[in-house]
Amino acid sequence: MVGGWIQGRSASAYSGTAFCVRGRKPGSALRDAAAPRDAPGQRGDADGLLTKLGALFQMRCPPWIEVDLSGWAQGQPPQETFETVKTAIFQRRVLSFCYFGSRGKSETRTARPIRLVFKSRDWYLYAFCLLRKDYRFFKLTRIRDLAMQEETFPPEPVPEKVAPSLRPERTVTVTLKFDRAAAFRVYDEFTAPITQDPQGDLYVQAELPEHERLYSHLLSFADQVEVLAPPSVREELKARLQKMQEKYKT
Repeated sequence: MVGGWIQGRSASAYSGTAFCVRGRKPGSALRDAAAPRDAPGQRGDADGLLTKLGALFQMRCPPWIEVDLSGWAQGQPPQETFETVKTAIFQRRVLSFCYFGSRGKSETRTARPIRLVFKSRDWYLYAFCLLRKDYRFFKLTRIRDLAMQEETFPPEPVPEKVAPSLRPERTVTVTLKFDRAAAFRVYDEFTAPITQDPQGDLYVQAELPEHERLYSHLLSFADQVEVLAPPSVREELKARLQKMQEKYKT
């Protein structure tokens, strides 16, 4: 989590404190400052709130957060993808796009965008898919040719939290051994308990999606990982390594 700071003090330090203005009820000035004036989704929302809070505390609020959705690698979705989806959600406008599924097939979809969801390290669009006639999660990095349509739709009741329902179709419990040189990545990428042996090697048991991404993720560790269990994943990874070796024999 990124915490906000005001003149070197954590914003949490002000929680529970009632701020008063002469002739006003305790806390009313803070509530007034935080009350939205602009339409939801407009850039003025955040900027205006920071300005009002800065005036309330009689101090300037410097820019305290910056979000860049692009990755270090080339070919990542542009910032415009996020902005287009956000605008479509606030304006309740239908989106059309080409979507690449986990099975390697692409389909043209139209959907009613409901919410942006950040799960693990990835952004997803939660929307009602007009092709499938059901609610679906669409990973933003797999969306291409995104366009916002003129067609609008009425508000739809949705659960307060939808992220818990975002689960892969199949998972497998794997036990992994990592070389100590990969420690920085292990602690970055795994939330499961991590143990360490006297030599400094790390061990993780985690439930991971059982599809192509599992093997591409494991291969990204090169010789710094060994699959200890289950045998099916170990043998599949071994077979893939042998195929790779065949390509480099000449």
